[in-house]
Amino acid sequence: MLDEDTVASALRLITSTARESVPGASGSGVTLIDPMGRQSTSAASDPVVEQVDQLQYDLGEGPCLTAWATTSVVRMDDVAAEARWPRWTTAVRPLPLCSSVSAPLSVGTTVLGAMKIYSPEPAAFDERSERLLQLLAAQAAILVANVQARRSAQRTSDNLRDNLRSRDMISTAAGILVERDGLTVDEAVSVLMATARREDTALGDVAQNLVESTVNTEE
Repeated sequence: MLDEDTVASALRLITSTARESVPGASGSGVTLIDPMGRQSTSAASDPVVEQVDQLQYDLGEGPCLTAWATTSVVRMDDVAAEARWPRWTTAVRPLPLCSSVSAPLSVGTTVLGAMKIYSPEPAAFDERSERLLQLLAAQAAILVANVQARRSAQRTSDNLRDNLRSRDMISTAAGILVERDGLTVDEAVSVLMATARREDTALGDVAQNLVESTVNTEE
């Protein structure tokens, strides 16, 4: 029964839970990354999280993206001393962010993005913080994976219906040519295929046009 709005609400709840349950956390967010590598912040507890995330996307570096790419928890204890992401750390230093933890959203071997928590204090997080975030990230990953599976199943169902509808339309159009022009079924299908090539259009569309024109003529 999951839909995208339900999942978005659940992700917002999970990020709020992370901010409230992990000691020292002042902000939390979820980054989703599609198969094309496009990043988006699907849930964020406050505008600072969104700004920090957007700088990662714009610069192509940062702890959240590293957690996704390496499928591992990434902890930053002090942005002022951090050397792994020089452009990003320089950009975020004016913001109320000093330490962070990022955990991948993993379902099996698939990594859907990452979840992160931030703090304005240095060394705000420890190994317990990492474990808590991993637990919350696992729940977020399951929610996202379920809605993506539902979306994929819907596309498959729609494609199947379209294919069946097209096949029925081609059979009807071929039947019209058999009756009207005295062709065999194979000859009728060949005529439809030749028309589709000549008009550079789909075979199903050619068949539909023939059926509709025949019905309109009879009316």
